[in-house]
Amino acid sequence: MIGWVLLSRQAVARAAKALEEGNLGVRDEVGFLSLHQAIADRLFPGTSVLQTRARYAVLVPWVMCKVAEAGQHDAERRLRTYEGLLAGQLVRGQDERRDAAGAIGARVWRRFRRAPSQPPSSSYWNALARWGILSPRPDGTTPSRLQVLKQLAGAARRRPAGEDDPHPDEAASSPFVRLPECPPGLGRLDVSLDLAPTREEKAFLRRQIIGVLREDGAPSYLARLVAARAGSEADSPWSDGIAGHADADDRAILVLARGASALAAIGRAVYAALAEAAHGSDYGNARSTMHAEWLLETRARFRQAALALSIDELADRFPRLPADLLHLMRRTQGWLRGGHDDPASLRDIYAAAERARKGERARLPTTLGARQRRAEWKPDEHPLAEPLNFRWPNVRQLLSDLR
Repeated sequence: MIGWVLLSRQAVARAAKALEEGNLGVRDEVGFLSLHQAIADRLFPGTSVLQTRARYAVLVPWVMCKVAEAGQHDAERRLRTYEGLLAGQLVRGQDERRDAAGAIGARVWRRFRRAPSQPPSSSYWNALARWGILSPRPDGTTPSRLQVLKQLAGAARRRPAGEDDPHPDEAASSPFVRLPECPPGLGRLDVSLDLAPTREEKAFLRRQIIGVLREDGAPSYLARLVAARAGSEADSPWSDGIAGHADADDRAILVLARGASALAAIGRAVYAALAEAAHGSDYGNARSTMHAEWLLETRARFRQAALALSIDELADRFPRLPADLLHLMRRTQGWLRGGHDDPASLRDIYAAAERARKGERARLPTTLGARQRRAEWKPDEHPLAEPLNFRWPNVRQLLSDLR
């Protein structure tokens, strides 16, 4: 028998971390993911690489309300079922050439007729809370999905029979703010859906996101871009055409983001070139130079921006960044200033950073275990290093949906 359970917060965090790493082009070998997350969370609160389209921010609450109508019994399983049905309705929309690009779980539904392992309710849960669509608990924490289902079921049980709208006291008991009208046929496989928000849904989501503040109480960069209807065609969050929408504080963050993106691109290329060189030294008859050549190209392209980064200011702005990552970044800047082609002088610090993160799975150390890991490594299958994007592709799609 196969059963379904809701993922724990820890499991969701691990999945999100893995997908964040994948979005950076390669696995997070030496710690640049923490830099990526810190800056992305500051500029674009509530976003994640797991997110695809804006409409999920209303689809998820609607689905949960539908599930709760049948009460609390077996609510977790029924939520999984409904999220599978939602994927099926969006697949039907794709087949009908409706705007359903970005449907979460479409491939899984086509193959197995079930919900994806990482369903929309987990992918968008933080966004619902951060964007004020999901209310916090009395102690200020975000309720779990099971807690929300129980609360919704209780509100539905108290609703007088035959009334579509709850009384004010019942509306107040819902964990969600008042939502736009749910589309008819949600949860029915014979009804297709798409991911293009209606005018009412756009207005609702814009209103919610425009209210998203930074920790200092000022509007976030995401809120400013949504308010200005800007950014959907920009190549990066620091592009000249949109950076002017940021306030002075966030413009300083954007300067840091640009430099950090460049230095991370070089750093990740350094790691790959070092692993490639060690692999070639171990197995001289199978030497690859792909990553060494890419490092030269990456260094030429990003050197100026990487050297312009003030790591001291970065550390001041983001005090939770790991000290060993900051040290590695400083050493990489020193290597860049020296004008060296060969990154061999960086191997010890990169090996230490990888060992701290991956333990016995590390490739760069000079240990027998690392040599065994290199034996399993294929240079031509390791993605070429790219700069950090701070979730900009996902944010740009969100801005496009709400434009």
